[in-house]
Amino acid sequence: MYARKTKSDLTVKKLNILFIPYLLISIGLCIGYTFLHWLLIIRLELFSVKDGIIEFLGPLCLALLVSLLFFMRRIKVLNLKRENVKLPGLYWIVVWFSLSIPNIIAQSYLPKAVGKLTRLHNISDIDKHIPSKYYSLDKFGIDKNNVGINHFYQIGGKNSSDYNIYIYVVFPLTRNQKDDTKCKAFLGIKYFKSIPNRLSAREKEENYNSLLAVCQYEIAHNSFDDFTYLEKTHNNYDGDRFKDVILFSRKYSSSHAPVLIPQKGAFEDRLGNQLAWIFISFAIGSVVWLLMVLAPKVHHTELKRFESRSNNLQKWNWFSF
Repeated sequence: MYARKTKSDLTVKKLNILFIPYLLISIGLCIGYTFLHWLLIIRLELFSVKDGIIEFLGPLCLALLVSLLFFMRRIKVLNLKRENVKLPGLYWIVVWFSLSIPNIIAQSYLPKAVGKLTRLHNISDIDKHIPSKYYSLDKFGIDKNNVGINHFYQIGGKNSSDYNIYIYVVFPLTRNQKDDTKCKAFLGIKYFKSIPNRLSAREKEENYNSLLAVCQYEIAHNSFDDFTYLEKTHNNYDGDRFKDVILFSRKYSSSHAPVLIPQKGAFEDRLGNQLAWIFISFAIGSVVWLLMVLAPKVHHTELKRFESRSNNLQKWNWFSF
């Protein structure tokens, strides 16, 4: 009976030291970071930060900091000594990514969820409304005579194995097909092709020409008006490239009008399953971390050292280092 009670007590200690704090910190990080994202970036627009930084690097670095400062010392209370296996490092990586993933998904979900759909009678009304993330148009014209087009190359993939070809096109949006005097916004279209980087310069040029031919054919034959709503370009690589392409529009090269991306799906479906995946990723991470905490035995020396330090600092178990 005594042995079972001792084992039960040690299990409770492991949960209090490693699992309960994980739950509280994971929820707190996600809610707190999401609130600041909404308040400072979306609502007040105090900063202009690239989407990749605020939605990916921010949550990743924050979770890295918390896992290093908070969990590294606590992981030592587990007896993880195995020959030729660095289990403490594995535990740290698991808790780092488990804290990061739900937050990353939440930041991608947030702008789409709070973004409003503004209905415009025609494109010239866009200046009469507060800038919006989404727009719908009743009447508009697409000026194909003053199209802007440019291409970009990017090396990517593991070991720089991919050669990515991008062609960006912007069409001035006007009040109607006959009116080309004012451009209030641009319609943005992106063409993309990825080929192996090992191909010769001639083969790369041939692939670019084939993509350009597709682009030119669609410009000549496609009306580009079969969209349900328009989405303003993001503050990311694509958004910057679309702004650069405006310079190649013969008539509107000095325009600062927004670039809008056509979307064909229903506006209500824009979020997909992202909200569900926030909770799913949190649940998966929590279960995995719980099993990893319960599996090993306690390192009694490190546990005593941790409890002694906690008592000296007069902190609650799950908020002490």
